[in-house]
Amino acid sequence: MKFLYLFISVALLFSHSAAANTPSTLNKIVQSGNSICEETIRAYPKLRDNGPIKEYGTLFSENSLFEVKKLGISLKGREQITDRLSIALATTKTHHIVNDVHMSLLSEDTYQAKSFFTLTLLKLTEPKSAAINITGHYQDVLHFDGKHCEIVSRQVNLDPQTP
Repeated sequence: MKFLYLFISVALLFSHSAAANTPSTLNKIVQSGNSICEETIRAYPKLRDNGPIKEYGTLFSENSLFEVKKLGISLKGREQITDRLSIALATTKTHHIVNDVHMSLLSEDTYQAKSFFTLTLLKLTEPKSAAINITGHYQDVLHFDGKHCEIVSRQVNLDPQTP
């Protein structure tokens, strides 16, 4: 009887551990990462426009790359990215809108995303009528650690008509 109990226990143990790697379980992990990484992208506008700076920094990995090639901007690391936000909040008023987020899985813990944005930018030293509208898209690479998703790389692509 003890042998039968042991045999059933071992069989159950193996069946549960095999189930942990079934396609449906992996699918749930991928969907979870996709959802959490999309939340990271959607959190960006509010934090970029208003801070707090420390919370904005958590959207990016420690060695993240942030580039706007059309403007010659290339920031490396969370510290440079948050330092730039600090200056921006002191000198400009912005309103970002992000929509149409398209996510894809690159590897087990890496996602790629393309999202489109509209930005209204006003220098604080100018009248409201001087605000400019900028459109474009973000091309992101994100890392998902199972609980948290960070932007590893953000390429900001401005539309050709952008001033």
